[in-house]
Amino acid sequence: ERARRRARRSDRARESRAMPGPSAHGQRNKKHNSGKHQSKHSWRKHKTSSDASTREMFGARARASMKIGHGVGNKRERALRGKQIRDANREALVMERRHARATPRVVGVLAFNEEEQGLDDLRACLETLVRTMRGDEDAGGEEEAGTFVKGMFDDCVTPRTTTCGRHRQRVSFLLINSANVMSALETLKVCDLLMVIAPVSAHEPSAVVARCLPTLKALGIPQTLLALRGLDDVKQAKRQEVKKAMLNIVATELQIPTDRVKTLPATSRAEFTELVRQTVELRGETPRWRGQRPYVLAHRREIIPDVSDDRFATVVVEGYVRGVPATASQLWHLPGVGDFPVVKIESIAEPVQARANAVSRNDAAMEGNEVLMTWTRDANIAQEVMRENQPDSMAGEQTWPTATELQLAELEAKRKTRPAGMSDYQASWLLDANEDGNANEDADDADDATMDDAPGDDTFGAEAEMREGGADIAEDGESDEEWVNAGGDDEDEVDLETRRNLDMAERDSNKRAALQDAENEDMKFPDEMDTPAHCVARDRFAKYRGLKSFRSSPWDPKESLPYDYSRVFAFENFKRAHKRALQVQEEDSVGGAQIGTYVRITIAGVPRVPVTALFEGLGGYEAPNPNVCPRSEDGKIGLGVGPSWSGWVGGAGPVVLSGLMQYESCLSLMNYCVTKSTYYDAPLKSKDPLWFHVGFRRERAGPVYNTDNLGDKHKLERFLRARSPTIASVYAPITYGPAPVIGFKESFTSHGIKVDLCLTGSVRDANPDRIVLKRVILSALPFRTHKHKAVARYMFHNPNDIRWFKPLELWTKYGLRGKIVEPVGTHGRMKCVFNNVIHQHDTICATLYKRIYPKFAASEQHAHAAT
Repeated sequence: ERARRRARRSDRARESRAMPGPSAHGQRNKKHNSGKHQSKHSWRKHKTSSDASTREMFGARARASMKIGHGVGNKRERALRGKQIRDANREALVMERRHARATPRVVGVLAFNEEEQGLDDLRACLETLVRTMRGDEDAGGEEEAGTFVKGMFDDCVTPRTTTCGRHRQRVSFLLINSANVMSALETLKVCDLLMVIAPVSAHEPSAVVARCLPTLKALGIPQTLLALRGLDDVKQAKRQEVKKAMLNIVATELQIPTDRVKTLPATSRAEFTELVRQTVELRGETPRWRGQRPYVLAHRREIIPDVSDDRFATVVVEGYVRGVPATASQLWHLPGVGDFPVVKIESIAEPVQARANAVSRNDAAMEGNEVLMTWTRDANIAQEVMRENQPDSMAGEQTWPTATELQLAELEAKRKTRPAGMSDYQASWLLDANEDGNANEDADDADDATMDDAPGDDTFGAEAEMREGGADIAEDGESDEEWVNAGGDDEDEVDLETRRNLDMAERDSNKRAALQDAENEDMKFPDEMDTPAHCVARDRFAKYRGLKSFRSSPWDPKESLPYDYSRVFAFENFKRAHKRALQVQEEDSVGGAQIGTYVRITIAGVPRVPVTALFEGLGGYEAPNPNVCPRSEDGKIGLGVGPSWSGWVGGAGPVVLSGLMQYESCLSLMNYCVTKSTYYDAPLKSKDPLWFHVGFRRERAGPVYNTDNLGDKHKLERFLRARSPTIASVYAPITYGPAPVIGFKESFTSHGIKVDLCLTGSVRDANPDRIVLKRVILSALPFRTHKHKAVARYMFHNPNDIRWFKPLELWTKYGLRGKIVEPVGTHGRMKCVFNNVIHQHDTICATLYKRIYPKFAASEQHAHAAT
């Protein structure tokens, strides 16, 4: 009985200690609830003092909140800071609208499916749009609108500007030529709004537009306005459904969200009135790469030949200043030609048809070349015209020896190298140390080419000469002349230009097939190679070294740099240099030509042949001739700087003259984060030349692909892999990010030159200290195995090489680690020991690394570097 009573008492005690049950109202009181008083967290967050404990605990969060004006200070201070932020945003919006009204808005017109729609319907749509925008409903207005649209189709590289008096806004129309991908790309670079005209019966883009869209998407699609034709022919009950379906189709093809596409019908007069309002007022975000530099879209352009030297000319470009204010003290970039200083920038009267307050478009008295203001180059703040650094070949050298010392050294070298009993005549046939070293170096380069460069050997720089038959480049023991003349009996029926294009097309197809085989082999056996049997391995791999750890082992970035590295510039801090360049540009642009000013820019000393090819806008190819476009070793061409003329400016379409920020004309090692385009199937090998479009600039360069990892060392990628972000390192002019990077591969067809979109990406930084290592894996097979020991063969071919590479760490494909013990015999077999039992079917490997650098074009290499 006592035991039962004791048990009941213990049960009651446990029930009293248990948590209370849920109340009738489901209330749960949390233990950490502080009640109605201010919590310690809230008190510290809103505390006005800044002691060390508060900064330590809430430093990052408080600083971030202070930038946006929330959570710091008392209630009154927070309210005041919020009001200041709202006022600043409102002022920025007012300034943006003011600049938008000052400068005509650039609208790119893209026909979604011109085959389904028809050219006549497209012209009628644009004529009605222009007539509605001008407010002309009479017969004269219709005739003027027809002339306006006809000019758009006849010359799609020159913007056509009209005024919308109702909304007090000017609009410049540019027709996107889908048949010419490069022209469409240049047009989209300057577009503020993309107008897509599509019939409701077209459920997919035409074949021409489909080929053009990948390039446009790589650059980035701006705010889009979709004008639907033929929507009134659809039943009223299904119009909304058809409108939504067309919106989804266009948004999917352009790969943009549907909220960035405004869909409007375009049939009746009321619908065109709404379309005009949306065209004028629809706002989008300006890309940063375009908003931090001044640029001028050429409305008029002219080339004035130089009477003293017909190789050069003076270029005159007229247009509106966009982006940021422009100054005459900065350098200006002509796409595909180079960077040049301006003689003067003149503010002149706008064309009559582009004036917002023009009463009569036929008033000839308003036309004129009246100069309102002139800006000239200020030598005190002007950017220096410079592309490459001028290295001093004698810098760091010791005192030059005397003639006696040189003679004694030569005699001593001959005495040491002459074998006993050999005469002077016989000794004269011996190679001296320098010649022998050069021979070994040539052999090393040749073996490297055998390993990864032989298929489709890089003829960067020499391709341009080869296209005109001027370079002595032969393949398979056959000269260019034999290649061209081996066509058969119908040479007389085919002109020389077509014959050359056919030959280049066949040669390109053979190279592409060989590159495809090399890429497939590299994917199966990455970085693996066989040790050559015809030379000593320690000489063949003299430039290579082993690393204990690829991630943590040291590698000096300044060690054994090539001569080309003395030609490029480097920043101590790239981000700080970018910030400083923005500050300098803001300070210098105070007295410059403001945004919206119609200016005439005069540039002297421009090579005539490249700028003529640029202004033609057709993207034609002309065989290069160094005599018509001379270039010095420091990159000077005329009065500016730029690359060597390769026969093509790398693009077509509208001419965009862009200003450069501080040091952007200087050459450096640029690193671009790129991804191979899904529309390009051919292999892309490192150091193969590509045309890079970086913002408004474009230049030809041979990239070196390497991995994008967090360490200080990056492995070379012999081929650019699909769906894998990779860094492309090239010698190129400095470009501050963000800026889009688009790469094109040029090829030859029977119709002439052709370009294919091969990679897309963005600018990462300019860093010549980036270490790119080429990895080589030497493999061996176990000849005999016994527990942890093995005798391997086929990695080396003589015992001296085994002793030389003995410090290397070995690894196997089944995860073992080991080392070389000693050579066995005289045929290259070696004894190895591992950290676990090795099997006969395993493969023994050793890894070597060598630093790799990009290369200049053959026409831009210095004589010092070549020797």
